[in-house]
Parts: sequence; structure tokens; C-alpha cells
Amino acid sequence: MAKKTPARPNVKVVIDGNQISVPEGTLVVDAAKLIGTQIPVYCSHPKLDPAGLCRICLVEIEKMPKLQIACATRVTEGMVVHTSTARVAEARRGVLEFLLLNHPLDCPICDKGGECDLQDYTMSYGAGASRLTEPKLHKPKRVDLGPTIVLDEERCILCRRCTRFDDEIAQERNLIVAERGHKSLISTRDGGGYRSYFSGNTTEICPVGALTSKAYRFRSRPWDLGRADSVCTQCSVGCNFRIDTRFGHVMRTFTRENPEVDDGWLCDRGRYTFNYMYSPARLRQPLVRRDGEHRPASFDEALAYAAERLGPAAAAGKVGVIGGGRLSDEEAFALQKFARDVLGTNNVDYRTHIQRFASPARFGASLTDIDDADLVLVFGTFTPEQAPVLDLRLRRAVARRGAKLMHIGPYKPDYPVAVQHVEYPPGAIAELMEQLADTVHHGREESGDGFVADIAQQLVDAEKIVAIHNGRNVAGAASLERLMETLARYDHQVGILVVGAMGNARGAEAAGCVPNLGPGYAAVQGTPGMTTTQMLAAAADGKLDALIVVGANPALTGADGTLARAAFERVGFLMAVDLVMTETASHADVVFAAASFAEKQGHTTNLEGRRQAFAQAVEPPVGVYTDSQILASLATALGKPNAVRADADELFVDLLAAEASAAASRPKDAPLPRPSIAEAPSSTADQVDATHRRLTICPIPHLYAGGGAAAHDPGLAEMRPKPFAVFSSADASRIGVVAGERVRLTGPGGTIEVEARVGDQPPVGVALVLADMPEAPENRLLEETGFGWATVEKVAQAREASA
Repeated sequence: MAKKTPARPNVKVVIDGNQISVPEGTLVVDAAKLIGTQIPVYCSHPKLDPAGLCRICLVEIEKMPKLQIACATRVTEGMVVHTSTARVAEARRGVLEFLLLNHPLDCPICDKGGECDLQDYTMSYGAGASRLTEPKLHKPKRVDLGPTIVLDEERCILCRRCTRFDDEIAQERNLIVAERGHKSLISTRDGGGYRSYFSGNTTEICPVGALTSKAYRFRSRPWDLGRADSVCTQCSVGCNFRIDTRFGHVMRTFTRENPEVDDGWLCDRGRYTFNYMYSPARLRQPLVRRDGEHRPASFDEALAYAAERLGPAAAAGKVGVIGGGRLSDEEAFALQKFARDVLGTNNVDYRTHIQRFASPARFGASLTDIDDADLVLVFGTFTPEQAPVLDLRLRRAVARRGAKLMHIGPYKPDYPVAVQHVEYPPGAIAELMEQLADTVHHGREESGDGFVADIAQQLVDAEKIVAIHNGRNVAGAASLERLMETLARYDHQVGILVVGAMGNARGAEAAGCVPNLGPGYAAVQGTPGMTTTQMLAAAADGKLDALIVVGANPALTGADGTLARAAFERVGFLMAVDLVMTETASHADVVFAAASFAEKQGHTTNLEGRRQAFAQAVEPPVGVYTDSQILASLATALGKPNAVRADADELFVDLLAAEASAAASRPKDAPLPRPSIAEAPSSTADQVDATHRRLTICPIPHLYAGGGAAAHDPGLAEMRPKPFAVFSSADASRIGVVAGERVRLTGPGGTIEVEARVGDQPPVGVALVLADMPEAPENRLLEETGFGWATVEKVAQAREASA
């Protein structure tokens, strides 16, 4: 659904005697690349606007009296460029001499050594010896610039790639160049730490090693590193990166540019979440509960115990399987095969969050569709926290192309770019989508009063529209598709993206980890199974004898945490497979230690449905196995040795065959079938409290929240937030709470204590509570709808009352 843009006319230019034809306006440095000529650059970067700061790219252009900078000069018809004349070489020597005047000669200990542009160009164009006889100017060598970065001020050549990234790409404008002349240095606008979800990108684009990563600093040299191509699974965008390893340990991750997915950028959660692999909290062997405590066991002992308990439960048809969103496509395929072919049940579901589906039934969009969209409509999700690199595209579309961003939701979002917020109460967005679908029926011109008519007019004024939501609101999504269908009928370009609650939610759904659909969205044989909520309810009622939870933590992430905890305490046998000891795993009778993303190979499917391969970078610890190896071994222990394959390649072949068979039986262009959902109970969250002490609870996401790897990764510790709740100033005044105080929130499932914040984001009567924090699980306050209620009191008062 790419928009058609008029092509620029081509012009003919001659570079070093080679005539080429390039689009008018192409930069000389880019035109030279087309004939294989690399012009040296420092300040220039293909994703940033031309700046012309460092002057190392000087070239000679005929009919121009002075040398010109290739990074900011655009080609014209008949231009003749020389990139390697004696005059050019002399100019570059001069530029390098100035850049090296105060630059330290510490290449042997510099993290950038071996992949440094300054080092390389000095060898190619430098004078070979310095004429400086005065002492070099010394500056601080270790400036703590924030939680992820150290600045070496002596190495900085002020190319300003970092400040321009922060300005042009992230749109945050935290980094600046402070002072003037030889005192100039990189700093932050307020003098505090550089806190950005994208800070790691500045260390990558720094050409000289002035900005270095704390996680990688002095740990290795580039030539010592092994490399493996991988895909990030921390969210559903699926950014591509490279894993650099040394002696079997992951040293760092590095951008592996895929313009159609990540545009060459990574968020800091994706970049730095790997140190948990070496944390004491990492599970390294199976655990079996004996005498009320988890005790280490061999893999065979754990398998035998699990098989002994699962066999009777499966024979009685009283078993359920939860999970799949953390797994690879192959492992998710293996999980549903284990449930259906080994345990004989369709009780399998990847949905352990409030998300109901991960794939749009129709009008699927790609990430690049955001680039030239005229209007982006967002509801249910908050992309800066849940899909950060997607949000970079959104920021660029709004800030640089003038696209409109409209967010519909119960609280005012904090975007770094202009956004139109349409405040709507929890649970009522489906009604608004329905009204929009009914209102937009002319396609190009709408009439009427009120904000619904205003939104409708904005929709029909836009040529290209992309809608982004979280797959939670089934009725709202259906109305959205009806709205998109109307707009498409009048030649609007439309598309939908569903942000997954887990990194491979869409892959798990497509692989068949839902109760009513098998691989490729084919209908299952027999009676559809139970959803996650239904399985938890059945376990809590004693109607299920065994539960298996693989790569999920519904006790923390499930909307109804009370139900999940009751189910895990009541069920006869609980088996968990995970990386670290989560709250869910702490209830388990058997816990298997799973391999991490870097310790296995396979494929994942991102939110646009793109399947991407990732390679194994390191071996897992002894006693740790991939999820498919654990499932295949357990199938063998249950007497079905060939039901589930352990090898990722063999599983992928089987998955492709199953998907092809399902696609052949489905009518072409038919909407994707929807996973079955449990009937949502009515909510009491919006009921008015006459005492005005009860507030509606709305959970809010945070990039560094979560109870799994993120909670145990030392690389993220400084960025991880403390639990908090945000109140409107009116509510805070009425309750008598000031910012910074500790408050106790008591809801339908229990009590949590958090820090109080006061802001203008929540409407009166609503408290925004940080989600997915193990030390203060907000799902104690929630109902199955994902919203809840709570009364608020100061912790000090509560303790006085109970004393």
C-alpha cells in the first residue's frame, strides 16, 4: 500500500572519469558510492540530514573555485567531480591534522579500535606524523553520560552525529553541544543524565569511540569476536541485530540494518537485555518441588516426575497448556503438537496478557506504511513503551512529514511529537469505533457536529491511514475493519498493525497455539479447547488436574492475577519452563530451565507477519535445553517418542507443510479466522463511588517493566522503574496525597504499595498504575477486563490504623 510519489528526473554526472546517471538532488557522496568510490565521512550519516561539519569529505568539482564538501553538495546536470586529486589529498591531510591535534593516541585500549573511522582514514589520508610540539589539551576521559553511556571528551571530534540523532531521529533533544571553541563538549540540555530509550544507537554511530557502551566497555576487541545474525524478541517489532560473542559469552549486540523493519536502529531494552544469561538468577538445571521446596534435579529425574503426573491427567482429559509468545515459531509449533498429539487436548493458548489476537483479520499493513501515512490512528497500545522502534517511524512521519497522530484512550499519552488525544473511558472505544464506522459512509466528505464527525472528517481527508492497536478490543477491532473497508472503497489506502503483548505473539498464533485454530489458522479437529482464562478458572475450581506453562508468567501479566494465583495453588500438578524463577514458576512442581534467544536457532514472526530467521550464537549451559528439546523429551517419557521433533530445522519443515495445507484449504483473500475468546464478564471498574475514595485503575506499560529477564538483568537495573501510580491533581488533593508519598492501593484481589505521582495525564477518577512489576503487581487491582478499581490511603495512615 505504498503511496505513489513522483520520480525525480535523472541527471548525468562524471565522478573520477566515470559517467553515471542519478536522480537530481543526490548528494555527491551517495552518487560516488554507486560507482564503488568511498569518500571519507565523519559527520555524514545516511539516516541524518547533511550537516557539513567535519570537512573530511572535500572533493574537487570542475568550475568551482574551492573544494566542496561531498556530504552536503548535490549533483547537477553535467557536474564533473574528482575525489582523489593531489589537492583533495592535501586538504584531507589538513583536516585530519586538525582533528588529531588533541585526539589521544589510545587506540590500543579504545573500544572503537579496529572499527574506527578516524583510525582508518588516518592510515589512508593522514600525514603519518604530527607537527604539534605543544602538549595536547586534556579533557575528562570518563564522563558518566547516563545509565548506558560513558563519554571520553578527549576523543570527541564534534561531528554531532549523536546530537543530531537525538534531535532528528528520536525527536527528544536531550543531547547538545555545550560551551564554545576548543571547550565545546557533548552534554545534556539540563546537565543531568542522558536518559533515552535509544541511547545505545549513539555509541554505534559515533565514528571515533568518544561514546562507549558501559555494557561493552573494555570487554573485548572487534577482531576477537564471533558473530551471529539474530532477531530481537523483546517486543513484536522484530528488529534485526548481530550478536557478538567471545569465549562462548555474549559481549554485545549490534545493529544489523533492515530498513523495512528497524531502519537501522535498536531500542535499549533490545540492545542490552542479555546479561541475565549470566546472572545468578538464571535457571541452570531442573527443579523439583519436594517437601514444599524446590530442589535441584537431573533432567531425567524431572522428566520422569513430570511424565508420572501428566500421564493420568492427560488420560482424564484434565490438562491445559499455556504459553508460546516467548518461543520461536518452531517451538510454538512443537508446543501445540505436544498439547494435541501427546496430551490429546486442544487446551492450548499463548495469550497470557489481555491481548485477544495478534493478527489483523484484514488490511494488514507493513511497518514502512507508517513512513508515508497521512494519519496514524492509535488505540489500546502505547507505542513508545511497547514498540519503541516502530515509534521512531511514527515520530519521523509526524515531525518530518507532517503526518497526523491521533491517540484514542482513557489518559493523555506522553509522545515526543504532536498528538491529538481523544479522551475516551476504558471499555468504550469499541463504541467509538462503531460510531466512526457508521459515520464514515461518504468516503470523501462528511457532515455532522461533534468530535465523532470531526474525527470522521480527518479520516476522509487523509489519503493513507494506518491504524495501530493491541488486539485487546475484539469489538473495536471488528468496527475498525468495517471503517477501513468503507475508506478503502473510496480509494483510501488503509492498513492495520497489531502490537503483540509478547515478542512472538503473532508467530505463536500462526503456529496454532490457540484453542480453536491449528497451524496456519486451520480449524482444529474435535471440540475447541479452553482459553487461558478458562483453563485458569477450571484449575481454580479443581476441574483440571495439571497445567503446563511455557515461557509465560500469567501470575504477573494476566489481567486477573487473583484467578491465576488461585489456579496455581489449587491445581494438582503445575509444570513451568522458563529462563528465570518467575512468580508463576515459583508455584510449579517441576521447573525446567530453558535456553535463551542466543542459545538456539529458529524463526520469529513480527507484528506485520514477517518471518525472520535467527542463528544460535552461544551454547546453553549444561542442564539447559531448548523448549523443543524439553517437549520432545517429555513426549518420549510419556510414551510417544515421535510425536514432537526436537530439531528446529525439522520442526520448521513440518510447520511450513502444515501452513501450506491450511492455506490451500482457505478461500483466497478470506479474512484470517479469529482465535476463540472467553466471554468477558461485566466490569465494575467504572461504577461511581459515592465516597469518591474509589478510583478506576488503568495499568500503564513501561519499556523496562516485566518479571522475567528484564527483572534480573543487571544491564537494565539502572533504567528499571520503581512501582508508581499517577493521580490527577484533583484526586490527589481530595485524597490528601502529595507526589513522592507512599500510598496503599486496595482492589478486588489484594493490596499493593507504590509511590504517588501527580500529573495531568489521568482524568479525574482514574489512577494510572505501572504494570507488570513483581514487587507491586497491579493485577491484584484488576478484573478480567484489564481495568479495575482501588481505594487509596497513605501507607503511614494505614500502618497507624492497623497498629
